[in-house]
Amino acid sequence: MSLFSNLLNLHSANKPLEDFFTEIFAYFFSINKDLLIEWLQQHFIISDESYYSAKIKTQKYYEPLKNHTCGSQPDIVIELANETKTEIIFIESKIASTEGCQQLERYSEILSNLPYYSRRTLIYITRDYEPKEDIKTFIKDSSLKVNFYQLRWYQVYSFLKKISNDRLIQEILMFMELNMMSQNNQLSPIDILTIKSFNKTLNFMEASLGEEVSAKFKQNLEGVTKASADSLYQWKSKKKIYNGYTFFKQKNGISGVDLDILI
Repeated sequence: MSLFSNLLNLHSANKPLEDFFTEIFAYFFSINKDLLIEWLQQHFIISDESYYSAKIKTQKYYEPLKNHTCGSQPDIVIELANETKTEIIFIESKIASTEGCQQLERYSEILSNLPYYSRRTLIYITRDYEPKEDIKTFIKDSSLKVNFYQLRWYQVYSFLKKISNDRLIQEILMFMELNMMSQNNQLSPIDILTIKSFNKTLNFMEASLGEEVSAKFKQNLEGVTKASADSLYQWKSKKKIYNGYTFFKQKNGISGVDLDILI
């Protein structure tokens, strides 16, 4: 296990995975500013390599604009400067979670309203596939002075992998591997086998909940709320506390969670 995983495991309650890795990521680039510039150039986020100053802050708070219901706190704020211009970059990191309510819209509006900067950029980095065409449309339709880029953590992993002779980088790579941040879009043999057997597995799951279990629920609870689409949505959304394939019946005010049947 990596050093960073050991440190994260010291948290006895909910482990702050995203905030924890944000600090690692920001610290690494704060002491390797040449690699920060190289990484940004690789994705065509910046074109100028003459920046002599790179200030990095984490969890910086911005007061809400008039149309916002709350303040904003992007994971990382980067300011790049040379003799003639200054750029600002917001980075929002997602590993196990997804975008908060209108989070990217608020960040883009705040960026657009910041004075003095010659260029404003919003970067959204996720572990999982999470298309964000809506924010691109929002920025364009609102005529905001913001450039939006969406990246995946496996792309960061690939960049660091090329320079893995550094001990700190090796620890970061190990942590990313353990948290499934190194996975790219290429299917492995195991992935292909999973796809081929998916229908069989799904039929098994449907039968497990749809036969004896469903009959028992109907006998005791006068029916169940159960549909394949609903159960699969619960599984995909990861919003339920059990993160599983479930169905439930809510009766007489009893919480559906208390009656969940989980696979």
